Amino acid sequence: MILRATREEEFAVRDEGLRAESNRRHFFTGIAPCVCLACSRAPSSVQAADDFTSLGGALFATQMGSKASQEYEQRVYPRKQALFTHLDSSCKEVLEIGVGKGANFGLYPATVASLTGIDPNPFMLSAKKSIARRSFEARAGANVALVQGAGEELPFPDGSFDAVVATLVLCSVEDPWKVLAEVSRVLKPGGRFLFMEHVRSGQEGPGVLGLVQDILDPLQGVVAAGCHLNRRTGDLILASASGTSAATPALPSAPPLFERVEPFDRFDAEGQSFLIAPHVAGVAWKKKEVA
Repeated sequence: MILRATREEEFAVRDEGLRAESNRRHFFTGIAPCVCLACSRAPSSVQAADDFTSLGGALFATQMGSKASQEYEQRVYPRKQALFTHLDSSCKEVLEIGVGKGANFGLYPATVASLTGIDPNPFMLSAKKSIARRSFEARAGANVALVQGAGEELPFPDGSFDAVVATLVLCSVEDPWKVLAEVSRVLKPGGRFLFMEHVRSGQEGPGVLGLVQDILDPLQGVVAAGCHLNRRTGDLILASASGTSAATPALPSAPPLFERVEPFDRFDAEGQSFLIAPHVAGVAWKKKEVA
């Protein structure tokens, strides 16, 4: 299912976008501080994505965010702004995985000519509800398409996009490595993958916080729609470029998905629950074609 946007007058994208991000990701508090609903239990097939047509999918799309969750989005906004500066004038065709209601759309530069958003939850893509339709479509000459589907099976040909974006997505998908492989596949040679994710604490050794995340992770998965507290997503992305990682010994035997990852930053989200404070953000680059 693809929805094409029509032009509307520009409005306050950032503030409403922050609320939308909260609606789909952070309406739980306490033990379940993160609900990445754009990709929660992101199915490994489009057939499984049909599960979101249930009442639960509608509730995910309409639940109002808490004040605390809105404050979280405001705190990471400068980080997102810095990340999106890596979308230069060469990034004309862009894909966002786990687009939800389009909370990131206000961050895209005007040089983006075509923006495609994919999400397994059809209620996130509703023509009447989606902020994505109203935020990006107002830009002259821009084109936006919203597609229902899963990150593990992106319904696009090889080499379709100059850039792919995912924020708070890989914590919830069934197979993060498969999603990364799909990102690499749909990127054009020399394309880039922008990411921001909450991760397990501790680069080396278990760490006290990491152990707490390990203990609480099963409960988190139940109450937070498949979100994982203890995924080493940063290590996985680094491994996708190098092919090796102590934290990911069981990676598939295959050539690296990306040529390099730079920049790559680890940081704690200020004012956020300690369980999901550790974050990573950066850009993974696909190898250019050899002339």
